[in-house]
Amino acid sequence: MSLTAYLKKRLTDLLEENRVVVWYDGEDAFGEIARTFKAPNSTVILSQQSRLRTRRQADDVLCQLNDTNQTSQAKNANLLIYCPWPRGRTEDQRREDPFESFALIGTAYGDKEAEMFQSLARQALPGREREIDRLFADARPTLSLIEGLGKSVRYPLLQEALGSDSLVEVTTQLLCGKEPAKTLESVAGSSNELLRLLQPGLGFVPPARVTTLDSILEHLGRFVLFSEFALDLQGALPDQLIDVARATEDYRPTIYSICDRMRMSDDARDSYIVLATRVEKALHLPELASSLPYLGVRDTFPFEEKTYLKRLESLAKAGNLAEARQVVNQRRQSVWRYIPERALIWKLAERCIDFLIAAEAWSSQSTKIPTTVRDLIQAYTAADGFWQTDRQQRLVEQGAAACAEDDEVGGLIAISRQRYTEVVGSAQSVFLKSVEREGWPPEGILRQTQVFNRYVAPELEERAKVVYFLVDSMRYEMGRDLGGTLESFGSVTVSSATTILPTTTPCAMAALMPGADGVYSLVEDRNEIVPAIAGRMLRNSADRMELIREIYGDRFRDFPLGDLLSMPQKKLQSAIGEADLVVVRTQEIDALGEGPSLYLARKLMSDIIGDVRTATDRLVGLGFGAFVYVADHGHVLLPEIAPGSIAQQPPGEWKMVKRRSLLGGSISRSPGVTIMQASHVGITGPVREYAVPSSLTAFVAGHGYFHEGLSLQECVVPVVVLKARAARPVGAGREEVEIRYRSDRFTSRVVGVKFGLIRYCRIR
Repeated sequence: MSLTAYLKKRLTDLLEENRVVVWYDGEDAFGEIARTFKAPNSTVILSQQSRLRTRRQADDVLCQLNDTNQTSQAKNANLLIYCPWPRGRTEDQRREDPFESFALIGTAYGDKEAEMFQSLARQALPGREREIDRLFADARPTLSLIEGLGKSVRYPLLQEALGSDSLVEVTTQLLCGKEPAKTLESVAGSSNELLRLLQPGLGFVPPARVTTLDSILEHLGRFVLFSEFALDLQGALPDQLIDVARATEDYRPTIYSICDRMRMSDDARDSYIVLATRVEKALHLPELASSLPYLGVRDTFPFEEKTYLKRLESLAKAGNLAEARQVVNQRRQSVWRYIPERALIWKLAERCIDFLIAAEAWSSQSTKIPTTVRDLIQAYTAADGFWQTDRQQRLVEQGAAACAEDDEVGGLIAISRQRYTEVVGSAQSVFLKSVEREGWPPEGILRQTQVFNRYVAPELEERAKVVYFLVDSMRYEMGRDLGGTLESFGSVTVSSATTILPTTTPCAMAALMPGADGVYSLVEDRNEIVPAIAGRMLRNSADRMELIREIYGDRFRDFPLGDLLSMPQKKLQSAIGEADLVVVRTQEIDALGEGPSLYLARKLMSDIIGDVRTATDRLVGLGFGAFVYVADHGHVLLPEIAPGSIAQQPPGEWKMVKRRSLLGGSISRSPGVTIMQASHVGITGPVREYAVPSSLTAFVAGHGYFHEGLSLQECVVPVVVLKARAARPVGAGREEVEIRYRSDRFTSRVVGVKFGLIRYCRIR
């Protein structure tokens, strides 16, 4: 097979698998092939002159894919984009590439070692490797010169049986499929031709006693995979494996190309996993090779992936996070992560390393930050602030809850939890002492009571259509994540506000009501402390919504988030009517955290971000253009509060007793409790003192989710503002969901599914 034919076949297969392919030709070797390339129902776009013009052409084609209003040919077409430059290696380089997003939608080709000119030539022209290597060593050969090496078909029977005489393709087909072997046996003489291909191409000669095709292929599979393992190994093989047949150094590129082809292709990957598992067991590799100091970077066998997982824990324990990050990066594309259970474990391990890196970064910065309350809040909310540590900790806890079989990463989880306790505990000590010294809230930072009049009221005065999301217990870092998910709708800003105290839901939600600033207070009614606006008591959500209704009348509607999401779009439009202020309320985070199962809270609380985004999408479709997302308070999420670590409630007359705070008056002090004058922390009402545990604990033992106290995590909340672009009616875009199972058999309770949701719309 010629290099041109080989390359065209590979690109055609990739287009059939992925529909969108970005072909990077950093060596500028294949421009002529790209110009003449044709594949069934495929559009080829060459980015050789204006990248901007090419991007526009690609956008136009992409918008037609799966568009039910297009012709069958257009909506079912494939797209190949040829880029005569190398794919970026760093995130910044890829961000600047106008076609990187297309590569993420589909796939990239030409960015791997096995897809470079020399490697492709070796794959397409088996038996000519030495000539090819000599040509590339002497100079950079032309495509026509390489093509001249393979003008005649030297393996016609293989070509007849398998449609190819490429060493890589033939080996992949025979090792990863049952039908090719049957077809090969049906063509007389083709088995002998196969051996003539394998001997010069790989140095493979089966043992004399092995004569049947099945036996030959079994030995070939072991030979190819063990060769890759041995060639990748840094150091000597164990004595027990010295005599196992393997390829020499001369065949390294071809061995690597075959293994890459098997692992990277959807049609061969599952068979490769089965083959590698079988070879590993036959050679007793876990017993013989797990203790080797360095296994290389290519995950040939499953035991290698598990060995590196153990190494990751050792590196984390030693504080060698740079090397730990390198291990994670090297294994991000590992074939073993296509097994759902292994993917979950590695995702959790990666999150642990991300958290430890974020925690280390905060620790190194925190000593340089002035200890005023304002400075601490600004450091917490900065782009690289402490909120990153909180975010990574939430993702670790979510991953730990989702990963039922986490014994292999249990050590990493424990290290992460211990580190979070240390880092957040240190920050809490500094923060609380600063508040005790200066008071609360600090000057120069937005107060929670100012949010409505600053962000919502002005929009309503301009007769804009506004949505006000009240998200109970949304921590600042979650607001950052929410802001990121909203960017496709328009311009987004994420800022912060300081809460009132105490950070209970009734009090803090009341502070978010219209006109709260300057007139918010606590009042006593029937021996109960209740929040009030200008003396009007707001005990619950019904009271708060009634207050807004009295101010805005028919312009106002409110919905629980769950009701809004479950309502058909036409019914929602009817329910909103002519209203231009919609309040959406959700208590899911708090309900999960304070519910009976902390496991479910850790697993599900992050989902609220996606639900809020979905609600936003629906309301943008109904013409709403201004969105404000706020929280009443944040929260702290720890595994538990052990009975021995709780704070002792000081003796006194306490009118409000919460798990994390007390309001009233003390008679004497208790160790581990900070007591401040109520007026010193901005509390106006019939209470003299405010008491909180000095550390991140509570007055009552129990699960590790809590708020109501005084910490950065509880008292600094996000204010997310979205200015949506011109509304796109819901349903105007086309959506298509494709679902493919990893295997046609389910063998465990974790099922591997590949799916995609693509929404296409034309923006003018």
